[in-house]
Amino acid sequence: MNEMLGDETISSWLERRLFYASLGGESQFSCGIREYLDARANSDADYYSDQDFGCLVSMLPYIPPDLSLHKMPATSFMLIPSLERINFCPACVKDDLKTKKTAVWREQWSLGWYVICVKHRCTLCSLGTEHRVDSTKYRAEKACKFLIENAYLNPHSRQSNEYPLSSVLPIDRTVKVLANEIDGLAFIMQLRIQQLTMYKPSIASAELALIYDLMSVMLRSHVRRIEAAPFCYQLVKKITGRNFSIPRQLSGDASVALSGIAQVVEPYPRLLAMALSAFLLELPGSQARWLRASQLFAEMGMLVPGDKGLLYAALAGVPELGIKSWFFKRISRYPIELRMLCRKFSLDS
Repeated sequence: MNEMLGDETISSWLERRLFYASLGGESQFSCGIREYLDARANSDADYYSDQDFGCLVSMLPYIPPDLSLHKMPATSFMLIPSLERINFCPACVKDDLKTKKTAVWREQWSLGWYVICVKHRCTLCSLGTEHRVDSTKYRAEKACKFLIENAYLNPHSRQSNEYPLSSVLPIDRTVKVLANEIDGLAFIMQLRIQQLTMYKPSIASAELALIYDLMSVMLRSHVRRIEAAPFCYQLVKKITGRNFSIPRQLSGDASVALSGIAQVVEPYPRLLAMALSAFLLELPGSQARWLRASQLFAEMGMLVPGDKGLLYAALAGVPELGIKSWFFKRISRYPIELRMLCRKFSLDS
């Protein structure tokens, strides 16, 4: 129980130790740690400065030998803001309840591009905006409660690789098949991003910037009653029945709209944006999957382009929004091979 799991966050290990200490009536471990974790500056104990990390270590009666290896850099690609790291794999938490008596928070769950559990191949779900936490103390507790209330612990409930209950899908075969195709596309992109994050920044930064730019275009905010919801959110609503679009009060320029990606809390909009990006960027295996997905959308009564240029045009919106011109300028900053790839779908849109 003292040891950290391979992909566990520091905050998760500390909270588990506090949880076990409370069950056994121990006070040695909890002395000072609870106050430290609840301090606003340390609301998520995974992204320390060296000084903060040293302060934490000085409080611990027991220090795991690999503790420092779990200190993730705050510059991680698409790192979710501290109080919004509430996405988790339901199958992992279900296993944790059986073996650890509480949820173990994984490092990958804090990253916006990690939307499908590699171990269980199921989409991550979210505690939702109504369950945002101001302390890591309640995160695992609410995740366990969420699973129990949604019958994940019932052996007759849905299989672990079906869509999570935080965004329940209609019981419809076409929707299920479509969701599986979208999941497959997103997983292709997730594996590519994971690969890029292991490269040196000099090699990976340009492609990561392109991926983020494309997702920013798709997940931008909009002014209700003036602009239609971005096409990506329309697709999400067709699949899930839920509106995840990010409204804003003032129109502003393109940069204001593009900042909407930072406000996306639920994982599914990011998942779909990653799926679309995999197709636009021609990742291996994505073309056939998107062709099947577009046909399934048609069966559901929604015309979704199978052509890259037409799809990008729908995703970027009308020229008056300024999104297309913004992305066209961004293309000039990419290396030549990425510029050529982008111009395949952006020049004719």
